[in-house]
Amino acid sequence: MISTGRGSLGAGGRLRASAAVVGRAPAGDRPRGLPAAWIGVGTHDLFHDENAAHAERLRAAGVPCRLDVVPGADDGFDAVEAGAEVSRSFTRTRLAVLAEALGTTVPDVSRA
Repeated sequence: MISTGRGSLGAGGRLRASAAVVGRAPAGDRPRGLPAAWIGVGTHDLFHDENAAHAERLRAAGVPCRLDVVPGADDGFDAVEAGAEVSRSFTRTRLAVLAEALGTTVPDVSRA
């Protein structure tokens, strides 16, 4: 599942039920048996520190985790400035990681 940090929040800034299970795990609990993860986040994203810490917890538990940090980017940068090279690169990376996980390839639509 791909979700964003902000997408985990419901009304009043409360965690949605689907996010609350992971978000409320005791700090000492280690995730086990999870598939490989990719986390992409900007340095100015509100949840940057939490995303980086989550990546470290996954790695410490032996879960393969790739963390891509985009300097100077905030939440949603890739949608707000979709035509910028940094956004296009981020999107290509996200699609390539997803395609690899699904055992397929990303079609080249750059000339479409």
